[in-house]
Amino acid sequence: MPGGGWGGEGGERWEAGGDCARADHPPPLPSLLHSDNIALLGIAAHFKTESDEERAHAQKLMDYQIRRGGRVALAPLAAPLTEFAGAPADGDALHAYKLALSLEKLNYAKLRALHDVASGAGDTGACTMVEDMLAEQEASVKAVADAVAQLRRVGPGLGTWQYDKQVA
Repeated sequence: MPGGGWGGEGGERWEAGGDCARADHPPPLPSLLHSDNIALLGIAAHFKTESDEERAHAQKLMDYQIRRGGRVALAPLAAPLTEFAGAPADGDALHAYKLALSLEKLNYAKLRALHDVASGAGDTGACTMVEDMLAEQEASVKAVADAVAQLRRVGPGLGTWQYDKQVA
């Protein structure tokens, strides 16, 4: 198919960009949470693992686009956070998880839109691949939402420290 198939200009590349954005925003989170003034090492390791998984998803989509004869054009990403602005009222860990939840939901919405493009083009192979990714994304949204709820319950301080040890 010319131009890379069903999503050449706005579909697959768009989602790969979404996964890259998701992968490139959280890398500062492990660094921030690992820093000597926060020191939540378990949560930092968790965000590092999540970032690596999102980068792998982006690579999978880019490889898929290339296999189908398309091109991958990466757009510039906004600069990621390098510091939390002041001390978040709800604590560093809860703030980080809320940010992660919003990015997970954004990624889910982009995958849904990508599925709509593939479905509209009648591309069942792409639909199947995106549906598999949607199932994973739903589980990720649920897991991060659960973490937000748990961190709200335990509160900042000792509760967050204990949660960090549980995640490690």
